[in-house]
Amino acid sequence: MKFPLIVSHRNHQARIYARSPRTNKYRVFWYADGRRCERQFSTLKEAKEGAKSALREIARGQAGTAALTPKEVKELKLAQSALREAGVSVLDAVTEYVSAKKLIPNTRLEVAARAYKENTTEIKRTSIRKVADEYLAERRGKIGPKTLYEEENRLKRVCNSIAMDLCDLTKATIELFFDGELKDLKGKSRNHYRQTFRQLFKFGVRRDFLSPEHRLSEVLVNEPTNEAAPDILEPDFLRRMLESATAEMLPYVAIAAFTGARRSEILRMTWEDVWSIEGFLELESRKTKTKRRRLVPMCSALEKWLAPYRKHSG
Repeated sequence: MKFPLIVSHRNHQARIYARSPRTNKYRVFWYADGRRCERQFSTLKEAKEGAKSALREIARGQAGTAALTPKEVKELKLAQSALREAGVSVLDAVTEYVSAKKLIPNTRLEVAARAYKENTTEIKRTSIRKVADEYLAERRGKIGPKTLYEEENRLKRVCNSIAMDLCDLTKATIELFFDGELKDLKGKSRNHYRQTFRQLFKFGVRRDFLSPEHRLSEVLVNEPTNEAAPDILEPDFLRRMLESATAEMLPYVAIAAFTGARRSEILRMTWEDVWSIEGFLELESRKTKTKRRRLVPMCSALEKWLAPYRKHSG
């Protein structure tokens, strides 16, 4: 028998060469996808069958399959089996792998995945109402009763209008809430709602109810309120106000005029807060809106108007 033998199928050919002295096997060669392929077989019959099988694959347009080595075929079958158990197709696996390796060419994907898991918090799916309840419970005792009451009312309105988990909230939903539910409110009131949302989101991120990359605050930009600037009292007008005030009202008017303290803060003050620290009014944390202690300088004019009350207490 003269070698090489030619095996043909349609327009494709393979060549079978005699046994190699080194391996004692028949060698079969063919071309697939521009690649020269070689296989070795123990018998001539196996060599012919292998050649025909490869040529049939090429004729069916499966040149890639025909070009695979036995080792590659084995590895492909193992890979398909593993991916089948994971519910992932070969194409999806390869596409995702290639995309990932472009981003981290010198790092194993397992290492990258572990690092991502260690540095990424799993978001807890929780309703906005439940998040609001926990937020208010945390704020209780840290802010004044009036501020807490206003926060509760705003969040109650939010929860009645938006029934979903916090992690599902979108910028479009927030905009719809402001354009619909709050359309009749003035700018200042709507801005109060924006501040409540921002505080709720900060709490949600801290408690893992919301992703740190949520970007919801992008639609919470305060709008102009167009409110008139506060009137500035002329010195003579203020003097006449103080002179005409009753003995009970004069301290309130004087402290409000010369310190700018909030009405609620002044009403909670005692004479001990006025006189305990020389040259300052003390606003204790439990009496301020922000729950932070403040020392307000007492100017000479205020000290003069309050001098008659120095021995007062309570």
